[in-house]
Amino acid sequence: MNVSTWVSRLFVAGLLVFAGAAQAAQSSAVFAYSGSPTPAQLQLTTTTGPVTLQATNAGWVDSSGSNNGSAVNRNYIAGTCGTDSCSGNGLETRNWFAFQMPAGVTLTITSATLSILVPNPTPPQQGVYTITGPLVYTLYDVTSPAATFTGATAGLAQFNDLGTGVVYGTRSYTTADQGTSPAITLSPAAITWLNTQNGNAIVLGGAATLQVPQAVPAPAFSVGSLSLLGLGILFAVGLLWRRGFARA
Repeated sequence: MNVSTWVSRLFVAGLLVFAGAAQAAQSSAVFAYSGSPTPAQLQLTTTTGPVTLQATNAGWVDSSGSNNGSAVNRNYIAGTCGTDSCSGNGLETRNWFAFQMPAGVTLTITSATLSILVPNPTPPQQGVYTITGPLVYTLYDVTSPAATFTGATAGLAQFNDLGTGVVYGTRSYTTADQGTSPAITLSPAAITWLNTQNGNAIVLGGAATLQVPQAVPAPAFSVGSLSLLGLGILFAVGLLWRRGFARA
């Protein structure tokens, strides 16, 4: 095989490596393309009968400390929205929902569920983005004042608050959940807390993580390592090119 053939093949290989490195970052998120006027319902089972509360506000806070405001029809995505059809910036977002607990009512909550609408947008957009395996959404206790969220002043402290603390509930999501509002059963710790919130504005929120199935470890290739490989191939192209001229 002559030098020019080697040069051509290596050049094509280098282009393919760089194309792979520049591939759009994949998303791992749930509730993408949300913004429904009825985003979530808090359904309470009490000693005096069932009570259903509609979310009064919703939104998200990202890992830079930015938020998207506060309104009942705000986007409430949780997870990482990449540069694929999710059209994000790659920052992690955590979401929240505000509810007004009934005032002046003597009741005891015995159980509760939170139902959140999973959007079903027009493809290639998705309500659930998973790289591999289900996406796990976890509700945590929110210790920040509800007014911080509803007043659109949530920042980095609230982002951390939405992803740490006492677990109030969890659920796995896949694309099969799009267009539905699956119920998340709230934990005993959440029920205890709800029974102290008579008449208060409360916030429930959480974070999404990818549930990766156990598998045999495979070599990891980051964008950086692929870029170095591409540079190595291009260096080899240049070297062979020079030798070709030297032998001409």
